[in-house]
Amino acid sequence: MKVDEERKDVFPIVVCGLNAEQADGLVIDDRVVLHNDHPSGILWTLPLVKSPQVTLEDALFWADCLAYLHDSPAFVRPAFEEFERYKYRYVNGGTQQGAVLTLVDEARDSVSYRPIKPFQPGTLEQTFFIRDYLHCLEMARESRHGPLTFVDFNQRHGDQLPLRDLYSVAARSIHLYAVGLRQMDHSSEYLCYYRAIESHTGNNGKRWIGESLRDLKSLTEDRIFVHHSEYPGADPVDAIAFYMFRAQERIDELLIKWRDPAGVAKYLYNTNRCGLAHGHHIVPVNFDSSYFELAADVCVVKLLARLAVEEAISVTRKA
Repeated sequence: MKVDEERKDVFPIVVCGLNAEQADGLVIDDRVVLHNDHPSGILWTLPLVKSPQVTLEDALFWADCLAYLHDSPAFVRPAFEEFERYKYRYVNGGTQQGAVLTLVDEARDSVSYRPIKPFQPGTLEQTFFIRDYLHCLEMARESRHGPLTFVDFNQRHGDQLPLRDLYSVAARSIHLYAVGLRQMDHSSEYLCYYRAIESHTGNNGKRWIGESLRDLKSLTEDRIFVHHSEYPGADPVDAIAFYMFRAQERIDELLIKWRDPAGVAKYLYNTNRCGLAHGHHIVPVNFDSSYFELAADVCVVKLLARLAVEEAISVTRKA
C-alpha cells in the first residue's frame, strides 16, 4: 500500500508507554498507515493513495481504540491553530516582552548579555502544555503499570487494524474507557469506567452487572503485555490477568459482605457511583481505608467496562 505524500490530512497520535516501533507500518481501516516518529514515539497517520479524507473525528476514534487495546492513555496532539482558536493561556505564562540572558564566562572572568526573543502568544502554552500533559498521562499510566515500564503493541488484529468495522458499535463506551485511563485519581477513574457500562446498557447498569460478574473470566482471552525496562530479560506481565486476579479477590470480599451479585451491583452503583457523582452520600476522597477499597473496586468496574465493549463488538462479529 502506497502513502499519498501530498496529502495534508495527517494527525499525530500519542499512546503513552507504547513500544511504538512495533506499530510502524501497520494499516488502520485501509485508510492510513502508522509511522513511528522515533524517538518521540508519536504515531503519524499517513493517508494511503485514493483513501477518503481523514478527519479529526477519525483520528480521535483511532486514538480511543489504541488506548483501549493497550490500557494506556492516548490522545491526538493538538495543532498550534487549536490553541489559538480557543485562546488557551496559562494564569502566569511569564513575560511576553522578552528578557536578557546573563552569560558568565568564568574562564575569562567576563560577563555578557544576550537578549531572548519573547514568546509569541500561545507558543509558550503549546510548548509546555503538551509536554506537561503528556507527563501527567504517563504518570497516570505508570500508577497502574508501574514505573519504568512499557507496553507491547497489541497484535490482536495482526498487521491490519479494522478499527472502524470492529469498534464503532462501542465507540461511546470505548471513549469513556479511554478517558478513564487518563485519570490519576481512582474516584474519577471509577466514574469513567462506570459510565462506559451505562453507555452499553442504556440504564444504571445494576442488573447487567449482577448478571455479568461471573462472566469476567471470559476476558482472559485478551492480552496486554507490560515490560519493565530495567529487566529486559524478564517475562512481561499480562495486565488483564493482573486486573482479573485483583478483581476476583475484591468480588469475593464483596460477596461475603453483600451476599449475592445483585447486592454487589447495588453497592457499586448506589454507594460508589452515586456517592462520587452526587452529594447525597459522599464517598470520602482521601488516603484512608475507604479510598483503597475504592481502588480495589476500580479493578472490578474496569473489567466490567471492557466486558461491555467486548459484548457489544461480539454482536457485530456474529452479524
